[in-house]
Amino acid sequence: MSRRALQRRPRRVRGAAVPLDTLATAKRLVRRYPGIIGVDWGYIYEKGARTGEVGIRYHVPRKLPLRKLATEERLPKAIQRIRIDVLEGGFKPHRADPFAPAAVLQPGLSIGNVPQQSDGTLGLFVTDRRDGAICILSNWHVLCGGAAARIGDKISQPGPLFLGPNTARQVAELRRWVSPERQYDAAIAAIVQGFQFNDTMLEGNIGIAGMTDPQVGMHVAKCGAASIFTHAIIDAIHGSYQVPYQTFGDMARWMLGIRLVPDANFQDRHVSLPGDSGSTWVDTGSGQAVALNFAGEDDIGPLNEYALAHPIFDLCNLLEIDVTI
Repeated sequence: MSRRALQRRPRRVRGAAVPLDTLATAKRLVRRYPGIIGVDWGYIYEKGARTGEVGIRYHVPRKLPLRKLATEERLPKAIQRIRIDVLEGGFKPHRADPFAPAAVLQPGLSIGNVPQQSDGTLGLFVTDRRDGAICILSNWHVLCGGAAARIGDKISQPGPLFLGPNTARQVAELRRWVSPERQYDAAIAAIVQGFQFNDTMLEGNIGIAGMTDPQVGMHVAKCGAASIFTHAIIDAIHGSYQVPYQTFGDMARWMLGIRLVPDANFQDRHVSLPGDSGSTWVDTGSGQAVALNFAGEDDIGPLNEYALAHPIFDLCNLLEIDVTI
């Protein structure tokens, strides 16, 4: 049998023959539809649920209702009697691992207090007004891990819960904090000499430059160690929210901050996950820091996809710091 014949032999996916010639025709159609970012052979979906049927799938960044598409912009329902599906989503290379030792420190990396075995996210680089030292800004419950923390505690990257058999890699030294009893959850740690830093988020390619006040309706994004790069809209400011801190040796506290909800323009699975604590919400329009993430949903309420954060301006005043530019 010739090499050409071998290439055209139908392949099977769990018993379904793959019509390679028809799939090749489908791929050529991409030239007519510039919005398509992928073509493959796989399961057909109906109302978000996977069916047992397979067919040709086209991938687009965002699906539009047929009424908004001109006739010439609409994909056919089938090619050579093979059903066509359109899936929404996007693709990008995963460039960095927040839990791997990083040569250059960036917002979005995993960090934590070694003696207290805490973990969370590196949020922002700031300058201590008292002596000009460059510091990491994150949450109190990340950099301190609880009331037993002491000035000078070692801060590791990645956080101590993700070290595995490796010894702690100290990147900073705990310096100052504001704890939940004062209605804020934030702390700073001075970067150990010799470590370089970059204010561009680990994912998202946003360089953090300065800061701005949160506004209702503002579109923001963050890079957290758990959920990586996610988007949100600020749906409330000047809020007070009761958050339980018993796990950290404290009690339930009324915390001051803002509330964030999913941005409908994006298909992020989560706004915030455990491990994202300490990440910085940034205005996507200006690249300015807006707020420090400190809590997320408890999975109890019906609208349980949201996050809470402290305005950066408040933290700068409380901790006597400035956003490093």
